[in-house]
Amino acid sequence: MTEPYATRILKRAVKGLLPNAPLATITVWDALKLQRAACEALGLPRHTLHDWRHTYAVTALARGDDPQFVKRQLGHAPNSPLLHTTYAVYEAMGRKARQVASHRASQGER
Repeated sequence: MTEPYATRILKRAVKGLLPNAPLATITVWDALKLQRAACEALGLPRHTLHDWRHTYAVTALARGDDPQFVKRQLGHAPNSPLLHTTYAVYEAMGRKARQVASHRASQGER
């Protein structure tokens, strides 16, 4: 959120729906600064929370999860081609993993 008035409105709405739900009111830029500082303090490579979205998508698709499920998890629109254009190579890896798993199962292997 960028406007203070929006924070006040959302706080009221969220408290009405989920009275004990925490609501982060920090700006994106402040969150990025804090994350950068935490990475440096822990000696970790610099990354953002958005990088973890990519990590999730790549891992899920490569292991063979349903691309439509992953798309929903990422919040993409049902007809959005973004998942396919961005992660097509990992979808192909997932198809191969499913084929191998299916073949092994048909052979009685684990």
